[in-house]
Amino acid sequence: MIAIPKFFDMDPPRLDRERIQSAQARVIVRNAQPFYAVHACNALLMAAAYRGAAPTALVVGPLVLLLSGYLWQSRKCRRIARAPMSPEIAKRQIRSINVLAPLLVGTTSAWAFALAAEGTAALRVHSLFFMADTIIVCAVSLMHVRSASLFSLVAIPPIGILSLLTGGEDVLRITAVTFMVSGAAIFHLVRMSSKSFVDLVQQHAELKRLHEANVHLAHSDILTDLPNRAVFFARLRERIAQATVGAEVHLALIDLDGFGGVNEVLGQASGNLVLREVALRLSEHVGDRSRLGRLGGDEFGLILADGESAEDALALCREIAEALREPYHVAARSVRVSATIGLASLVTGRAATGDLKEQAYFALHQGKAGKRGGCVRFTGAFASSMRRRDGVARALRMADLQRELSVVFQPVVDASRNSIIAFEALARWTSPEIGAVLPTEFIAAAENAGLTNLLTDVLLTKALAAAATWPPEVQLFFNLSACDVATPDFAQRLSEIITASGIAPNRIAFEVTETAIIRDFPEAKKTLDALKEMGVAIALDDFGTGFSSLSYVHRLPIDKLKLDRSFIQEMETSRTCRDIVRSVIGMCRTLGIACVAEGVETREQMLLLGHLGCRTMQGYYFSNPVPQEEARLLATRDAARRIEAPGPGVASVA
Repeated sequence: MIAIPKFFDMDPPRLDRERIQSAQARVIVRNAQPFYAVHACNALLMAAAYRGAAPTALVVGPLVLLLSGYLWQSRKCRRIARAPMSPEIAKRQIRSINVLAPLLVGTTSAWAFALAAEGTAALRVHSLFFMADTIIVCAVSLMHVRSASLFSLVAIPPIGILSLLTGGEDVLRITAVTFMVSGAAIFHLVRMSSKSFVDLVQQHAELKRLHEANVHLAHSDILTDLPNRAVFFARLRERIAQATVGAEVHLALIDLDGFGGVNEVLGQASGNLVLREVALRLSEHVGDRSRLGRLGGDEFGLILADGESAEDALALCREIAEALREPYHVAARSVRVSATIGLASLVTGRAATGDLKEQAYFALHQGKAGKRGGCVRFTGAFASSMRRRDGVARALRMADLQRELSVVFQPVVDASRNSIIAFEALARWTSPEIGAVLPTEFIAAAENAGLTNLLTDVLLTKALAAAATWPPEVQLFFNLSACDVATPDFAQRLSEIITASGIAPNRIAFEVTETAIIRDFPEAKKTLDALKEMGVAIALDDFGTGFSSLSYVHRLPIDKLKLDRSFIQEMETSRTCRDIVRSVIGMCRTLGIACVAEGVETREQMLLLGHLGCRTMQGYYFSNPVPQEEARLLATRDAARRIEAPGPGVASVA
């Protein structure tokens, strides 16, 4: 089999042949009209030059055939240009032009030689120029299709040689030599231009790919390939705007429970695998990934606006919660996380997008605060709670915190000696505008408003002032919020407040919850390490309600561990709960950590805890939270600080 030289290869020299062929075909059909118009004009001028010098049939016959072919091809290309350029059409166009180009050159050259035999020397020179012009127009016009252009130029050597042999006159031979020299130069130009065209197509394709990749990155979450937060809520607005009046649009916000523990115990790589699997499970249940979004961290979103009713949306969310509860197999281990889902519905024309988003988040927070792992739908009953929350936030922003905030104190008791060893400071707020506000309400409002640091400064200053009136051996327990421990330089600010109070740091224990640590473990650990260096104690509050408590016990500078009240309430009736309490107390003893039992409300609970080995307790059985002056009296009335506890809610010192 004869090998075609590389420069005649009809396939593009790069891998993406379809894209290159499509670009070549588009240029062919776009330039078809001027290409065939030039050839038609040259043919007409050629016929005019030989009119009367050659037989009419030889002049007119080929002319009509050429003009008919030019017209037919021009119209055909015009039709193709109007339609999308598919790879198959492009391939046919390339094959067609590879045949038509040499056919055109060969036909016109044969006609020119036939006419030249009938004409004078001047007409023969004109014939040679006609052939040269035809070849040059074909080669230059088709140089982006290297094969077609070079096939046209192949005719130059035989035409030149034939002209040299049959020309007779010197001027004709000189013209033929000039023609061949110019053809060689055009031959090189075509090869270079063809390569440049292919490079340009490739560069354009690469730029387009990079642009599409950048757009994808700007609109997608890199880890899960779901739409990101900005795109998700933009699509929510679009779906609401496009929906007919009265149509229902549902928004579900999905937040994983216990995911922080996976990150801390197994590492971020394993956490990423869990997030990818969550995205996959969501996609399997929803189908259309464009309705999903990763909103950040372990939070996802879902838009339902395709005619689903509120009940349909609720049923789907429950299915999703159940699916996400299944084990995840990562790092050769099986881990479990659950998902809490907040669902809100909107009837278009009656509410705004912002209302739907706010309602869904409110439902999500209610679910996280209550029983996690399920779906909470926003209902009319939540509306009053939202108004209350907004009212609390407004009042808090306008509050005179120094005047309106106060602190009460609940004793922490050494039951073995029947004495008070510490007080836990508890915040209280009475607003002149909305009255007494529950701590859970105004602390949540402060976190949302970014006011927690200001509240902490005021409350800690008041608590330290009260502690200054107690005997030096009585400690102060003070709670820090999640926002506090995640704030850079927070420890430095606390150090300044403690120094200004004159209280010894070893009399202070700061309480933190697992939730506060999980939010930003590196920053939380940095803060707690700095506090520990100051000499204060660190207590892990609500132990047992999180998902990776043991991890924090050995990774953080923990001095005290406060056993959650839920275990205390159930240990009398639940053997499992009692065994857990016994194990935690034993662990604390082994590690040299003080164990404090919260929520002790009955004498039986106190005695059982003592039997299990726990000495330090706190709860309504010993005392309700009391004002500052009463706390001072309890701490100082008797050197032994013995407490008689006739019943819950009553405290006295023997």
